[in-house]
Amino acid sequence: MKSKKPREMGKILPALCIALLLALTAAGCGTTTSAKTMLELNQEYSAMTVVESSGGVKMDITLSNTVNDRLGSEMEQLLDMFKQISYSSKSDQVNMTGDVAIQAGGSELLRLVMDGPGGAYYVGIAGFIDMARNFEAATGDAESASEPSLSKELAADLRGNQWIKFELPDDSKYLAGRELLADYLLGLDNEVFTDFDSGFVKAVSGGFEFKVTYEQLGAYVQSLGGYILENLDKFVNYTKTFLQGLTEEQMSAFGLTADMRDKVINELDTFVAPENKTLYENNLAMAVQVIQTPDVAKIFGGSYIDLKLTKSGETFTWACDLLVNLNFAGSSIGALFGVDFGDNSIRFTFDEQAKPLASFTPEIPASGVIDAGDTKYFTVSDMGYPMINPYATVE
Repeated sequence: MKSKKPREMGKILPALCIALLLALTAAGCGTTTSAKTMLELNQEYSAMTVVESSGGVKMDITLSNTVNDRLGSEMEQLLDMFKQISYSSKSDQVNMTGDVAIQAGGSELLRLVMDGPGGAYYVGIAGFIDMARNFEAATGDAESASEPSLSKELAADLRGNQWIKFELPDDSKYLAGRELLADYLLGLDNEVFTDFDSGFVKAVSGGFEFKVTYEQLGAYVQSLGGYILENLDKFVNYTKTFLQGLTEEQMSAFGLTADMRDKVINELDTFVAPENKTLYENNLAMAVQVIQTPDVAKIFGGSYIDLKLTKSGETFTWACDLLVNLNFAGSSIGALFGVDFGDNSIRFTFDEQAKPLASFTPEIPASGVIDAGDTKYFTVSDMGYPMINPYATVE
């Protein structure tokens, strides 16, 4: 029997991120305006079944001369190629069909067409081969008779075809497991974090925002960790009730048997034993101390994470801005290695716009298709996803 819930294929990652945010920031104490906005907006976002979305990831890297020199020109070229990646997709979450195009450097890198549960994935990698060819040319990675270039190896493996067809198992069990995890985290927020307000979530126009800077991180971890420790009994009781309520089908989605579930439930009592609570308190104090250590605070000073989910009309916008500073100049790290790595920073910005569609049916490639089983480089991973085998050799 298959899950009756719509399979949130295209929105699983953002939905889980939001669910985790709800549980761990507890943006909600359940009576605040921002908490209600977060919960209600997330539920509305997750309820879409036929979806059109687009977005991208941008990476801005500032490196000191010392780090740049050590990375070398090849790494610099590679990072430059992937500084900005964008995508567009249409998907039917119930029928598990979809069409996703991924662009990098202004041209299409990959194309993925999904043909329903237990069907096939069609992957177009012409753009990836072109990028590999450009990278080889830019870095002077010349081939030899014994070691042909990766781009030529991949092109030879396709034998003139544009699409690789992967026959995949029905992954409805795996998707159902992720849905259950999202349900557990959302319930955790409602049942355990009802009286906690992190103070870091605020209502904004059309939605909510969560932002923490590194300077605030120690206080945030102390506040959140302290609340969790004070409410371990609530956490254990909620988790027990959740596990006891799982059907046989749901346990299978989690990879559990009835005996395994019962063992976990029994071990939860040990988890909240007084001696263990003392251990958790000591570990929390140590973590906060490390975060606030002056040398560590200097290295990561100015770093932050900023998450937003908003809605305008029918369009949802999910955004993340993450800045990681690595200010090594004058730190003990440089003294330890005998090298001044200077000041560096990495910033990732992600955004997605998603809106419901009336209907969607993908156009399945009818020609220029080769089965993955007829290639050397292309296979299906243990997790059931298409992958390239980097150790294969085309004869």
